[in-house]
Amino acid sequence: MKRTILSVLMLLLLSVVASAQITSSRQYIPIDLDIKVKRCVVSGSQGYIDLVFTNHTGKLISDVVVMRKEPCAGALENDETIVYDDEGDVFRPTYQGGISWITFGGGDGLNDGTKLPVDVPVKMRIELQGISEFATEISMLNIALRGISSYHYGIGSVTFRNIPIYVVETE
Repeated sequence: MKRTILSVLMLLLLSVVASAQITSSRQYIPIDLDIKVKRCVVSGSQGYIDLVFTNHTGKLISDVVVMRKEPCAGALENDETIVYDDEGDVFRPTYQGGISWITFGGGDGLNDGTKLPVDVPVKMRIELQGISEFATEISMLNIALRGISSYHYGIGSVTFRNIPIYVVETE
């Protein structure tokens, strides 16, 4: 019980400390759309990154979809959803591993359109497979989205850097 409480407290502390170190940039995403990395947790060779989107634009944003790779070449500088760790491994949304699953607003982030209501937090989880036991941070996470902006087919992207990895020991 003490170990569980201590682990939860460490995770919360890590979330507070980590938020000061994470940097982000965006392309064609509304400035009033708040996107925060909440945590990155790894156990064994599997892990996940949790993010929260909060729409402060004053209007519903609907049918947002995470893109594997933007088919309209040249539309975005960062046109695919991709993760790099500090061990040099690259993770993409595939059916053979890498990014194994993305949930967004409770549905399949790669296929279902997600609604972002005004002033309501909506969770996204990116699940990773095959992450190195030696990785200590996600060097870069880029998320390409469709239906998020009024620019070029509604596409946009957000990039996060230096996301610390919290390791949960397997027993």
